[in-house]
Amino acid sequence: MSSPDPRSVRPPRAPRAALALVAASAAVAACFPFRSGAGRGGDLASADSAPVIQIREYRNSMHTTVLAWAPEEPQVGLRVDIRRDDGTRSGAPRRGDHLLYVGTAMVQTMGGFLRAQVPPDGELLLTSSMRDPQACVKTSRRQCAPYDAVRFGIADSVVRGHPDSLTVALYSDWAEPWHVMVPKRVLDAYLRTVDSISAARSTRAAR
Repeated sequence: MSSPDPRSVRPPRAPRAALALVAASAAVAACFPFRSGAGRGGDLASADSAPVIQIREYRNSMHTTVLAWAPEEPQVGLRVDIRRDDGTRSGAPRRGDHLLYVGTAMVQTMGGFLRAQVPPDGELLLTSSMRDPQACVKTSRRQCAPYDAVRFGIADSVVRGHPDSLTVALYSDWAEPWHVMVPKRVLDAYLRTVDSISAARSTRAAR
């Protein structure tokens, strides 16, 4: 059964469908609490900690999946599927796209959104929902990727055109605009990993 569109999440006086999603997001938040800013009592990683990079490969899979996020904010990260036969990015919803994902727990906490853009480019991002059954593979419970998330397809040229950081602004008709950011150290480590795997796969295909 498909999950409701996470973009429709609103604060208390929401339509029935949105309320159902708020309840679902609250359940997710219990497992993956939204955290930002400095940690309390040293329970969060510092803002200069090494990024988390995951490379997932499964037997008989056509893809290698790369994920990256900052350990102090695991609710926001980048993801891409790289074809194992030729090193190209599969992308979703457009071929070649990278995915920026935001946990639905954070979306609910921040009041939801209707549209998302990368400033100052102004590109309107295509949005869909995703689930990650492997969210806690090879990582601590405190730093799991979100199980339920909203994903934004971002063109490769846009990702590489923001070398200092990648910011996505989110807007609605009922809440203040808000934004999420992938910091430079995460973006750099992610692109190095993606480029290395893509090059190795394309070289193998050319033999």
